[in-house]
Amino acid sequence: SLCTGTLFANNPKLKQFSMFQSDITSVPVNLFSTTPDIERIVLYCRGDNRLASLPNGIFDGLKKLNMISFVFCDIDSTLFSDDFFDDLESLQWFDFFDNPSFTVLKNRWFNCNGCGPSKMGKELLRFALWGTGLTDATIGDRVFQNLDKLETVWLYNTAVTYSGIENKLYLDDKDNFEHLALGTPIAFMPTASPIDPSPTDG
Repeated sequence: SLCTGTLFANNPKLKQFSMFQSDITSVPVNLFSTTPDIERIVLYCRGDNRLASLPNGIFDGLKKLNMISFVFCDIDSTLFSDDFFDDLESLQWFDFFDNPSFTVLKNRWFNCNGCGPSKMGKELLRFALWGTGLTDATIGDRVFQNLDKLETVWLYNTAVTYSGIENKLYLDDKDNFEHLALGTPIAFMPTASPIDPSPTDG
């Protein structure tokens, strides 16, 4: 595990944290507490002993973070508090690709209790939730309602159906929406997240 929250104490300008083929099983709540400028967090798990939880508070203060990507892990989304993502006002990519224990998508993470989008929701472009444990019933009714910039929702290899989600997307309000992926693809089965974790120049 990453057992210390002082790992980046001398790296306040850190922009990206990436680990591939990782077998870590836990992360400290203050891992990114000294890196307020971080923009991307990417972690690809491996093996049977995979990261199963993220501590509440791990994203506190990360107002410039625009991508979270936890791939091939087994993170339990029922453990996330209502305000788990509240500080992520720049987040564009929300990626929990192939996390079977990611079983709920809460309204409160994306909506401010009826007062419009949460800070996280206002910039969101893409969801990669392929291979999660989500169902029609565990996606909140208003999750996508105020996400005006939303472009893509990946829900391949889940129990989510079009009839179960069509009234939750609010597509009439989303001029930029391009791609909804449901069902089980046959011809194309990726071995990595559909979201490219590599740095960009822009």
